Amino acid sequence: SDSCKYKGMYCYCGEFAGKPAYHKPGMNEKYLHYNDQQKRWDIDSGLDMNRKGFGFSKDAPELPHLVKEWDIWADSKWNEMKLKWKPLTTWVKKPPRWIKVDAIGMNTGSEGFYKFWRIHNKRPAFKRADGRYNVHYNGNGQWAVASKSNLEYTYYAKCIDASAYLPNQTKTPWKDNSGNTVAVTADQGPPKDYEEKLLVKTEKSHLGGLYIYAGEFGSRPSYWKEDKKMCLRFSIDQWIFSNAMDEKVTSYYCKSDEWDAWTPVSCTKWGKKNEPVDLKVVPFEQKHKIDLEQALKKMPKIDPNATVAEIERGCKAADMECFIDPDFPPLLESLVGEGGQTEGLNRERENVKNFASLQWRKIDEIYDEVALYRMGEGDKVAIEPADINQGQLGNCWFCCSLAALAEHPRAIKDIFRRGVNQTGVYQLRFCLAGKWTWVTVDDFFPCKPWGPPVFMTSRDQELWVMLLEKAYAKAHGSYVALKSGLAARAFEDLTGCPAEYFHLDSKPKEEIWESLKSLAGSGCLVSVGTNSEEYYKEKYGYDAATLRQKTGIVTQHAYSVLEAKEYKGIRLVQIRNPWGSGEWHGDWSDEDKRHWTKDFIKAFGAEFVDDGCFWMSFDDMLSYFRSINVGYTHSPRGIKFKDWRSTKTFSPDTKMAYAYKFTVKREGPVLVSMHQPDTRNIKAQQYSDMHLLVFDEKMGVVLSKADDARSVHVRDTLKPGKYTAMAWTTGIRLKHHGYKSAEFTVAVHMEDKPHVKETAFDMQTRNDAIGVVCKQNAKHAKDWPKYKFLGHLTGCGWYFAVEGKDDVTVEFEFSFTNQEMEGGGNHAKATVTAGKPTHLAITCTKPGTSYNYKYSAKWHQ
Repeated sequence: SDSCKYKGMYCYCGEFAGKPAYHKPGMNEKYLHYNDQQKRWDIDSGLDMNRKGFGFSKDAPELPHLVKEWDIWADSKWNEMKLKWKPLTTWVKKPPRWIKVDAIGMNTGSEGFYKFWRIHNKRPAFKRADGRYNVHYNGNGQWAVASKSNLEYTYYAKCIDASAYLPNQTKTPWKDNSGNTVAVTADQGPPKDYEEKLLVKTEKSHLGGLYIYAGEFGSRPSYWKEDKKMCLRFSIDQWIFSNAMDEKVTSYYCKSDEWDAWTPVSCTKWGKKNEPVDLKVVPFEQKHKIDLEQALKKMPKIDPNATVAEIERGCKAADMECFIDPDFPPLLESLVGEGGQTEGLNRERENVKNFASLQWRKIDEIYDEVALYRMGEGDKVAIEPADINQGQLGNCWFCCSLAALAEHPRAIKDIFRRGVNQTGVYQLRFCLAGKWTWVTVDDFFPCKPWGPPVFMTSRDQELWVMLLEKAYAKAHGSYVALKSGLAARAFEDLTGCPAEYFHLDSKPKEEIWESLKSLAGSGCLVSVGTNSEEYYKEKYGYDAATLRQKTGIVTQHAYSVLEAKEYKGIRLVQIRNPWGSGEWHGDWSDEDKRHWTKDFIKAFGAEFVDDGCFWMSFDDMLSYFRSINVGYTHSPRGIKFKDWRSTKTFSPDTKMAYAYKFTVKREGPVLVSMHQPDTRNIKAQQYSDMHLLVFDEKMGVVLSKADDARSVHVRDTLKPGKYTAMAWTTGIRLKHHGYKSAEFTVAVHMEDKPHVKETAFDMQTRNDAIGVVCKQNAKHAKDWPKYKFLGHLTGCGWYFAVEGKDDVTVEFEFSFTNQEMEGGGNHAKATVTAGKPTHLAITCTKPGTSYNYKYSAKWHQ
């Protein structure tokens, strides 16, 4: 070459990318190797396919000296050159590729296979694969097994024979330092037992996945990750994960010091900076080579009421290796919904950049041993809240509710109909729209390509967490449909019990404390949620990152509440982060040594483990948290509620109102609720306005709730007696959305088994009850000479009533802003009796509009 940087003798140094590679030592050290990615030969400073280097060929013959033309970097630009390459096989005798050194005494560890390395002192030198030792001629008439390749070396064996061109051809015997005979022989090298493909199993997604054999590197097999963003190779004396196939690059993401392992499959310990990493390298074995789209065409339609055994028989009859759910198939539509966005959000817990890139994998390809529940290290029971790992979907509200329920392992087990089975069909029971419903799913889960699952998992590699999320996603149309929500909604679906959500500043501080103590202590499910980033910026001057760094609190996040205790006037709340990490840093945190005396540690049963659980003062909870969610699974006495349910249909053509009678035999808490399908599922109807009344025979107790929401409920401690529950809709929302009917469910919960009977709906009784509600809860009240006007604001409109000061008839003309009155029109008329509130009108707002109204009235005797 015209350039002194490139000319010189290049010695064979092994294979790279499946072809021979050559090395030119010295000041202008270069490598000549094949680039399998670009299909060319490269001249570079290292063995690396990701760089242009100093030169590259225009063509790609079998050997580099056959290249006709090169692009060479010289004089700060690329130049076309014809390099003259002269093979030197006539001058250098071709050495054996491998020699083997045996029987060195003193247990030096220098035995093993040595691969041809380079020409040193005009004779072949060999280096062991770990790079620690070499066999070379020192130029002074002596061959040596040493740790260095100069005259001042520490040798482990030597042979004085200046005439031998190769170490295995010496006429005098090799001896170790003790005088023992050493065998140095030509050899075929280590057995070629490496795999063409490896699977790296780890929760670290940048390392995990499928790796493809990329030729020998460092005298051992090397592998590129399928996307070629990570390589697994041998470097000097360790196996490393690196982003470059270059011996000069020694930085790594993870390593194993087991230098004697011929392939990384044999490595058992991986880590970084003395910290162990849970990682396993195994030969790739694709257990299920299934074309999912083709298999789904063979899959028979599943009866929603079919049992696991019936579905298994159907799969066998269709000659299916395993169950593939045709109603929630392992395809993109189940991730994002029909026509959903494939691009994800780039934030901490929701960072799947492209859902289309995910791969569905069957559970026995993800985990070596499949178990529904498993006792993990340190577990007291198989099902624990700490088992749950949220993954990369913004559904902390669901994780939080699941963690709260996992405090009661029996409640989790009751959700599942059957355990692990070869066909991979599972059934889970949820209370959807107030009805107990079995949801059937398969055991395919979305993963990084040949990597770990991307959504919820169990830290002990149990199946129950993943199945619960998948079945819940199916119930709502897709995985992405689970982004953002209220734990109260999940509490209802998981337990069938009513739940509610309210802001912590909406009730007196003392009332909240007493409720927390009672609810957490009775077995009810409780969670708290944090504020938006804007709130903390305004109150503390912290953005989300600073807040988390200084306090440990995550914005717009849901946490489980485990306990609320008071000791010596100190009120503390125990809270759990569903991530299993990320704890409070303030007073009474795990780090706080000032407050946690032995006395308080014993009183609160505090344990200081980095598991996402922490204690904080009640006052700090009120300051840093915004809302509370409660699932009423138990009474204050700790008795689990029993329920009664009935599913009906609202239809303008048939029936728009229902009534039920029930008896309370002993004083205690009673909850009555109404439910309709969740609009989180895009196939569900928009909400109807639902109205619920519960009252006793004398209307001394009247409970009311109305809203255009997923559910409404009323609760109170009722004395023994007979009660009526009324459930109805105005039909205004039905008409607005063009629906002919809407399904709903009524449920009654109490300590004793409820006995409920449907009865005739009486409109006058309903109106009388509404009059009492308006008097008890009037938001707007106006005194007039002969009557009092009462307006009670509901979640979906107004209840209006008048209370007579005299026996009069009152007529009203209303003017509404985007509201409609039950029955239509704007005119309402009521004849009232002195001292008795009388129903006047009910309104319902149009979706997303205001509650404003005006009225004019006249009365006559």
